[in-house]
Amino acid sequence: MISLKRIAVITGSASGMGKETALLFSDKGYEVVCTDIDKGNLDKTVSEIKENGGKAYGIPADLTKKDDIKKLAAAVEERSKMINVLVNAAGLLGGFDNLVDFDEKALDIILDVNLKGTYLCCKYLVPLMERHNNSIIINISSQSGKIGQAGVAVYAAAKWGVIGFTKSLDLELRKDGIKVAVINPGSTRSPFHDKRDVKLPKELLEKFLDPSDIARACLYMAEQPDKCFVRELDLIPMAETMEVKIG
Repeated sequence: MISLKRIAVITGSASGMGKETALLFSDKGYEVVCTDIDKGNLDKTVSEIKENGGKAYGIPADLTKKDDIKKLAAAVEERSKMINVLVNAAGLLGGFDNLVDFDEKALDIILDVNLKGTYLCCKYLVPLMERHNNSIIINISSQSGKIGQAGVAVYAAAKWGVIGFTKSLDLELRKDGIKVAVINPGSTRSPFHDKRDVKLPKELLEKFLDPSDIARACLYMAEQPDKCFVRELDLIPMAETMEVKIG
């Protein structure tokens, strides 16, 4: 039996592209399950959705911890019963640095947030996806994960892994009617840039994508007809020729 409910789980929804995606999906009639490690800003996202007449609830979770994701899945199963859309938008850049100067302590957290977090969410939320109601997993990678980028070798490796994971999972789940897709944005304005050791000039940031650009791409992918899907989408600023100097 095909359900008319539309439920979207969106990670990283306390800020940036995750928040913009949550707001847009809510505007389009989805019930949105918001999750993030930042409970304060997560609550603000949920409140904003509700104030605009949408349906949403928040579940704080550390996406690098299996127990947190299992609790997230259990809570979604209890409250929403199923999922149509899973957007893995949570990510962590970890700053810019040459490889020889890279702090090895940052290695695990960059890999865990970007790659392990995506893996865990897929592993424990896939069983809740409606297999015959045009359901889709959308993983957010990066252009760094396709072509590489100086100064972010570990981040690029993690995002490269997300692309390979996505394409493999697509082949595994397509027989069940679940689409698995990846979006590879170019430079995007996000909370990343407030935490960098390298301060980017305003005129450069103004050329970046907006988080809302990625949100619209997610919605476009989610609303393709059930007989087809966009498996991979590159989203690149028109002025994407920048190089960041490090060191």
